[in-house]
Amino acid sequence: PPQGEGYVIFSVQPKSTVASGTRLKNRATITFDLNKPIPTNEVVNAIDFAPPTTVMKALPTSANKSPLAVRWQSSDGTTGAGVKSVTIYASKDGGPYYTVGSSSVDSIMVPVTNGDYKFYGLAVDNVGNVEAVRPTVSSVKVASVVSVESREIPLEFSLDQNYPNPFN
Repeated sequence: PPQGEGYVIFSVQPKSTVASGTRLKNRATITFDLNKPIPTNEVVNAIDFAPPTTVMKALPTSANKSPLAVRWQSSDGTTGAGVKSVTIYASKDGGPYYTVGSSSVDSIMVPVTNGDYKFYGLAVDNVGNVEAVRPTVSSVKVASVVSVESREIPLEFSLDQNYPNPFN
């Protein structure tokens, strides 16, 4: 009261036999008391069981500066929900792969030092499907990097009183 407000939520649970790529459409009609029915917009969702894919773009054979731009192209196919993000992994000098970052665009800047690097990325789509097959790695030899800024992440943040207060 006095004007009245409301909302409607409904959900659809598809059968387990529905194939990936199937489009589900639905709409509702809302009726309040004696008022004229209000039709909602049609909502269309596609069933997506298939994981996305990533193709790493070629890096130069050698590089001499940091950070290094690592690029890729990801796709969730024509019937998928779309790529949400890609997590990039790196290996230096044949060591184990480690996570260097995640991005919702097609590139990331990676700080590097002298050495041989290999990169690959794994995508996740908008419904949570994760790429299961590692794409072909992209390699680069980094040499003659003089220095790389070291940025430590603080373990604790605090905001203390500023005296005298410059905002008074």
